[in-house]
Amino acid sequence: MNIAIILFGGNGTRFGYDLPKQFYNLKNHPLCYYSIKSFNDCSKIDSIALVIDNKYLNEYKSICDQYHFNKVKYYISGGDNRQKSSFNGLTYLKEFLNKDDNVLIHDGDRLIVDEQIIINNIEQLNNYNGVVTAIKSEDTIAIGNNKIEKYLPREKIFRIQTPQSFKYGVILCAHQKYQNELFTDDASMIIKDNIDIGIVEGNKKLTKITTKEDIDFIKDYLYE
Repeated sequence: MNIAIILFGGNGTRFGYDLPKQFYNLKNHPLCYYSIKSFNDCSKIDSIALVIDNKYLNEYKSICDQYHFNKVKYYISGGDNRQKSSFNGLTYLKEFLNKDDNVLIHDGDRLIVDEQIIINNIEQLNNYNGVVTAIKSEDTIAIGNNKIEKYLPREKIFRIQTPQSFKYGVILCAHQKYQNELFTDDASMIIKDNIDIGIVEGNKKLTKITTKEDIDFIKDYLYE
């Protein structure tokens, strides 16, 4: 089974909108419509779980009904940060999934996911227990504080995106093991256990919507 967990738990305060940014109207659709549609339309996805602020449960259900997102089967209450929201989603699905099922965890504010990226994530799970979507850095990268300490080889630098995909048993175990430590994404947990992570090539369209300025970059890619 291939299940997508889409994370909508945050309030998006930096976006500057009265409601969570997921409900901001763009091209006659709420922002959350786009990422849900990407997974709902993919033939390889069997079901979708939305991790949300339960205060807006009725709004999400109404949107999914309106657009006939029939693969959305689960609405799960999010936590107070991304890691906890992801953990809540994984824990809730325990009674529905087997350890070898494929779980694709996606940031809901990355709006457009090409179907081929989703398919490539799933196929790479035949070779790895975990996969990240990423793009190579086009910029020269250096580390330092008030001065440059050293440059890093650009050809080995990746910008990490989502979806990040895993064998369910592996990522659930990692979340359970490290729930008292803070990680910025899911893959870094299983890397800590020296488990190899595969890479799927992403693209610029998968940029994260954080502020309204990000809309100007992404809007030409959006569905009408």
